[in-house]
Amino acid sequence: MNLLSASLFVIALILAVVLGPQTRPWTWGPSLIPLALAVAAALPGLWKTRLRGTDVCLLILGIITAGWFAFRASISPVKEFAISDALLLGSAVGSFLVMRAIAESERATKIFTWGLASLLLASVGVIIRQLFDANYVPVFHSRPASFPSGFFGHYNEGANFLIGASFLLAGSAFFGAGHRLSRWLWALISLAGLVSVYFTRSRGAILAVAVGVAVFFVLALMIGKRKGAKWFAPLIIAIPVVGILVIGFLYQGWSSSQEVRLQQPGLETLMDNSIRLHLLGIAFSCITLHPLLGGGSRSFEWECFSFWDIKQHGLGGPQPKMAHNELIQAFTDYGIIGGALLIFLLGFIAVFAVSKILFPDRKDRIPPDALYIGGLAGLAGMFVQSSFSFVFHLLPGAILLGICLGRASVSLFPKGHATLQSGYSWARACCVGAGFFTAIFLLPWGWKGSRLMVELWPTFFGERSESPGESHIDALSAAINVWPQSTLYKERAIQWHRLSTAEAGTPASLESSNAAINDFLQALLLHPYDGIASINLANLLSSKGRNEEAESQYLRTIELQGGMEHGLEGNYYFSQHLLKVGSEYLKKAEFEKAETALTQAANHIDKAVIGEARPLKISIFETLGIAREAAGKRTKALEAYDTAASIPGGEKMHFRSANILSHMAASTWSNREPSEALFLFKLAKVRLNSSNSLPSGISITDKQKLLAYLDKNIEFLTGARVEPIDPNKK
Repeated sequence: MNLLSASLFVIALILAVVLGPQTRPWTWGPSLIPLALAVAAALPGLWKTRLRGTDVCLLILGIITAGWFAFRASISPVKEFAISDALLLGSAVGSFLVMRAIAESERATKIFTWGLASLLLASVGVIIRQLFDANYVPVFHSRPASFPSGFFGHYNEGANFLIGASFLLAGSAFFGAGHRLSRWLWALISLAGLVSVYFTRSRGAILAVAVGVAVFFVLALMIGKRKGAKWFAPLIIAIPVVGILVIGFLYQGWSSSQEVRLQQPGLETLMDNSIRLHLLGIAFSCITLHPLLGGGSRSFEWECFSFWDIKQHGLGGPQPKMAHNELIQAFTDYGIIGGALLIFLLGFIAVFAVSKILFPDRKDRIPPDALYIGGLAGLAGMFVQSSFSFVFHLLPGAILLGICLGRASVSLFPKGHATLQSGYSWARACCVGAGFFTAIFLLPWGWKGSRLMVELWPTFFGERSESPGESHIDALSAAINVWPQSTLYKERAIQWHRLSTAEAGTPASLESSNAAINDFLQALLLHPYDGIASINLANLLSSKGRNEEAESQYLRTIELQGGMEHGLEGNYYFSQHLLKVGSEYLKKAEFEKAETALTQAANHIDKAVIGEARPLKISIFETLGIAREAAGKRTKALEAYDTAASIPGGEKMHFRSANILSHMAASTWSNREPSEALFLFKLAKVRLNSSNSLPSGISITDKQKLLAYLDKNIEFLTGARVEPIDPNKK
């Protein structure tokens, strides 16, 4: 059964890398099915596995850690994120158990090793192709990054797979069993994988390679010393050379990566990407909200907005869905309890593997050095890489994590040893039980995900058309019936909205827009913290004239977005909506209501990102001035016009200021205050001459008439020897 388990596991890993290197959980479906079957096939081997006291301690700690993560995920506020994290957890646990089982069989281990080597070699081949053709994608239609990434969409995730797979293979190549030719081939493939990391231009991955090589080298020295190997002395002598090579690789890799990014080469610009430091600081703030328990699966995605400060963190572009540091993400989502348990588990396995390398048990057959050194070096490299990206939130990363932990924790009895399965039968039953429940959990979700892949492949990964199509809607509807998710409802809502726009003016347009609104509402029911769905729903309700509902949703978006105005622009779109409402009241001559709406719009536009909001802000204050002027509030109207004119691009509002000043001057003169009137006429002329362009609806003839009127009155009052007096200083 171990041979079958290894074969199925290789298939699962290949499908995870080729089809599932992304955060959409339904894309993992084709991989989860063989993974679940591999775990099921490993159950007999797990029952026969011989355990020691350290294995039992690891089992207890592993069950507690996995149990906590599973429990905390189950009570998370967003269930689809909980399912996603649970699938990743189950994949890591399943991979760990499969590795423990197949380690008992040399043939099964070779099947896995050859499968890993073949997949790594294929990844290197794709990266070589991408060096010459940046647009090359072997499976999908496109990828978001321009740097070589292999089968993955982003170079960070592609580099992480190269790191983990290369060190795992290197352990088998240098310290494993097998034909010498096979081991040489594995060594060359692992070297090619590590070199390929350089071409991904991932600075975190380049550091991870350096750390992984250092760990591999130190562990190799331990093994050589224990064995009394002939190569131990030369390896000791080579320490300075290896150190220089590692430092040189690190320096050259960082400098080259900086230069490729069109920045100044050298280490002085390495910390240019300060966004990761900002995200870490925000993550620590999120931890303070619920230090022990955490906020639940992926809670950082929405909690981070509360702590975003534009002055400190900058505008912040797209939504920062992850903390870009897996350990800190674990503390944020699963609390100090979850983070501490994870650290204890990783530390226990690392100490266990190092102690086994230094002091192998006499009961061991040939110590599984290849498993220890490959697992630890791969774990070290991926852990460093995970400090810069969310690599373990993708299925391949979770599987590789389970592989490394499983390999680093194996202890093998000699064949035919008397201590068979008599000891720790309860512990072996726990292993089998964990494997059974893992397989039972993964299999149905794998089936659901596979069905969604079939339905949604053309929509998400085929030659996508920007024009709306009922075929997209039908595919999304079929997928939602199988596995309802907020992301699918959002995507279908977008398709409905596009269809509504294309059908504008027809009865079908109303049905499509209503369907879009319903889908956004369903998305928010499943994910109530989704600001994107909220702002889109608010805009759609506004366009339909459902003002009260729209305003409620705008306020909800603003509450959700916190300081991330640039990401969701809740204040901007709410201001735009209020301008529309105020303009409608103005047309109905309901001036007080218009002023109220427009004043509220002015308050919200001040909280928007000013560079993008200037044209809207000018329109708001212009309309506010018109509403106040129509209501006879000339002084307040002048304040609004002056505010609009002070905004870059709003100089044309000087005409409206000049016009209202002329009316104020005429009224002052009629009240027998000629000095104050002259001052206002002159001020109006200054404003009018400052208006290089004119508001909408105002012609050059209107400007000339106003100028002639001002000149006539100024000339008359001046001729009468009237001295101007500022009314505010009277």
